[in-house]
Order: sequence, then structure tokens, then C-alpha cells
Amino acid sequence: MTSRTQNKAQRLVSELRSNDAAQNIIAAALDQSLSDFETDLRTLNPDMVIHTAGPYQGQDYRVARACIDCGAHYIDLADGREFVEGFNQLNSEAKNRNVLLISGASTLPGLSSAVIDSMSGKFDAVSSIKISIAPTQQNPRGFGTIAAVMSYCGKPFKVLEQGQWMTRYGWQDLRVQNYPSLGRRLSGACDVPDLALIPNYVKGCETVTFHAALEAWWEQMGLWMMGWLTRVGIVKSWSKLTPTFHWISERLKSLGSDTGGMHVRLCGLDLNGKPKEITWYLTAKSNHGPEIPCSPALVLARKLVRGQISIRGAVPCLGLITMSDFADEVLPQFSLMDSYSLIKLIHIISASILFGTGIGTAFFMLRAHLSGNSEAMAVTTKSVVLADWIFTTPAVVIQAGTGLWLTLQMSIPLGSVWFITVVSLFVLIGICWIPVVRIQIRIRNIIANGGGLEDYQKLIRTWVTLGMIAFISILILFVLMVTKIGVGTNVFA
Repeated sequence: MTSRTQNKAQRLVSELRSNDAAQNIIAAALDQSLSDFETDLRTLNPDMVIHTAGPYQGQDYRVARACIDCGAHYIDLADGREFVEGFNQLNSEAKNRNVLLISGASTLPGLSSAVIDSMSGKFDAVSSIKISIAPTQQNPRGFGTIAAVMSYCGKPFKVLEQGQWMTRYGWQDLRVQNYPSLGRRLSGACDVPDLALIPNYVKGCETVTFHAALEAWWEQMGLWMMGWLTRVGIVKSWSKLTPTFHWISERLKSLGSDTGGMHVRLCGLDLNGKPKEITWYLTAKSNHGPEIPCSPALVLARKLVRGQISIRGAVPCLGLITMSDFADEVLPQFSLMDSYSLIKLIHIISASILFGTGIGTAFFMLRAHLSGNSEAMAVTTKSVVLADWIFTTPAVVIQAGTGLWLTLQMSIPLGSVWFITVVSLFVLIGICWIPVVRIQIRIRNIIANGGGLEDYQKLIRTWVTLGMIAFISILILFVLMVTKIGVGTNVFA
């Protein structure tokens, strides 16, 4: 474990050993800015180097070249666009030394490309990829992170949108992002490797965007205003104020939550040539967010140690890990999509209760009716009315509430054909169900009071008709829940 000074390295080693005394970790001083860096690295005789000393914006490939010289594999967590994009210039040198150098083994593009790979097989053509992250306010923000943020604040960079390379500016282009468990957050455009790499990685893709959504809206707006000051030429660069912003950031950590997230949305045509959209969400609670950027590097390091990666050269981290690799690394530590999965589970259970109770009570009502036994009909009708109050009524309320919440979390337009159809069917079911409950109560009373057969027969025919309409409507709702037909078509567009 290295740091720029021996004392800092030793403190970190001591902290790690306090969690696991069995770890065999040695502290060493290693500073890439010193003239004898290459000699110091060779003295350590590493098999592999994981380079985490950012910021990577404006950094050269000195560490990677030193690894080539001493025959060590190399992995970094670079998020600098130019750094990762130009990394393959070391490819021939790395191949000649039979080593593998990987740049960007982090959230971007390591994890983002794994997510894209996992979903792209469901598309015939992907036309748009939109990515965002939402860091938690309580995340420890290292000096390198703040320096990276300041390096492109208000600076121009190119983004592919609708097939054209457009100019965007750091922390401008404000958009609202919606995350499960986090809700809505304001986000700004950031200059990241994916903007340059993904258009070539996913052939035919015409839009690739990336935004970061800070938890504190006032921080987001502050960066947006700072960006404008750079754009109009009042402030040339904010990088010189990195120490000040780092000091302020550390003192504002307590003004937010411990939950962060990420989303990747793919749009295009499905395998049948129809419009399709899939969104992947990740939610990291309890300050597990900082573990996400480290995960791709850890996965790749373990694979290299086990001899599971045979390629050699210098490459960006595109398609080198799978979502299965990522899940194996992170799932033991935290849960994905906690609140969203819970609400979705409740929604599915309530739908099952609504459908199961309806079809079950209908079966027993018909059985009792066909038996011609007045005592059986009396007991059954009484039980059916009770079941509707205990099971059906709460399930209907839960269905409406959780369904609307899930719709908003998935950013499905309320004017879409899908949503309007779902609401219409839900209302139709309610129009049928309310009279059905009243009919059941009247049938119960008729049987209990020895009422006329003619009234009973009329009520039971109406009950069957309304029940069939509601039953067919529920089946259509299940189909819409699974297929999401009409989500991409807006009635008011």
C-alpha cells in the first residue's frame, strides 16, 4: 500500500489491519511526481499496480510506462476523458513486455459498459444511451475528486447527440434525473471517458450523454453558476481553488444522506423492430457508494491473479467485466434498488391477492349457486363479502398507490398510451367491482331473509356479467404490466 509519504501509507495500512489483522500489507512511500519514481517502483518489484492517485485530468502515462518497464500489470480508476481515450498509445509497448494495462476500471467506463453489454442483446439497434450518477452527500471527497470536478467546470467538451457532435460545458446543461429511493435530483453535464468511447463501442448509437446529480441542489446550482463565470471569461479556471473547495466540501458532508445511485438508460429498436427503452438503476445505501468505482478494478485484479485474462496490451476498460462479476463483488456488501424492489414486490403481491381473491371467491360463489343449497349459498355469500373487505379492498388501494409510485420512478410519461390504458382499465374494474360487492351483500340478505327467487336470479346474472368484465380487464392489466406496450407513445405529443 503506497502513498506520497511513508506516514500516510502506514496510517492506511494500520486502518486496514484493524479490520482484518491477518492481512499481509506493507506500507511504502511512492510519489509519481519525483524524479526517482521509476527506480522506487522497480525496487518494490510489483506483479501488478493499481493506480488510484488522481486527478487523471492532465496527468501523463508515467505510472503506466513505469509498469511496462518493470514488467507489471497495471489497472487504474481514471475518469479523465483524454487520459482514457488516448491510453491505447501504449498498446505496442505493453504487448512487447507481455503485460496488460487497463485504464478506466471504475464506474466509467468499466461498470457502465458492463451494464450496456447486459442490456444491448435485447435490442436490434441502440440509438441512445444516457448515463447519470448521484453521489451521496456524505461520501468522503478526496482531493483528487474535487480537482477533477474543478478541472472541467465551465469548460467546453463534445457530446454526441442525435448523430451530431455538440458542444456542452462542464456542470451546465441542467436536467432533472429520477432515481428509485432518491427521488428527483438536479444534474449537470460532465466530461467523462464514455462520451468519447461508447459511440465507437456501440455501433449505430447516435446519442451518448452523461450527467452527475449532486444531492444538495445548492451545490449543483453553485457549480452551474461557476461554470457560467468560466464560459463568459470572468474566471479562467477553478482548479487553483481546489484546496479551498475541498476544505468546504469536507465540512458540508453532514448536510445530506448516506444514499447514492446510478442509472443507465438504453433506447432503440427491439428484436422485432419496435421502439424499446430499458433503464438500469443502482442504489447504494449506508455510504457504500465509494465502493462502486473500486469494484471493476478489484474484479480485474482477481481475474489477472487467477490467470483468467489472457489479452495483453493497453486498453480502456470496455467489455472486460460482466454484470455477474460486478454482482459477485458488491452484493455481499449492500443491496441493489432497496426501496424500489420493496415497493415493486408489494405491488406484485397485492396484484396476486386481488386476482387470487377475485377468482377464488367467484369459484365458490358459482359452486354454491349451482348446488341449489340455500344454506351453502348463505355461508358462501357471507364469507365472500368478508373476503372482499379483508383482502380485495386493501389490495385495490395498495395497487393504486404503488402503481403510481412505480410509474413515476420509471419516468413513464403520464400522457403515454400505456399509462392512460392502465388507468382506464383500473377505473373500469372499480366500476364493476363496487356493484359486485353491493350485489353480494343483497344476495346474502335475500338468502338470510328467505327472499324471492326471481330477485336472486336477476342479481346473480348481473354479478356474473360484471365479474367477467372485471376478470378480463385484470388479465389485460397483467399483460400491460409485463410488456409495457405503449410506454413510448404519448397521446398528447
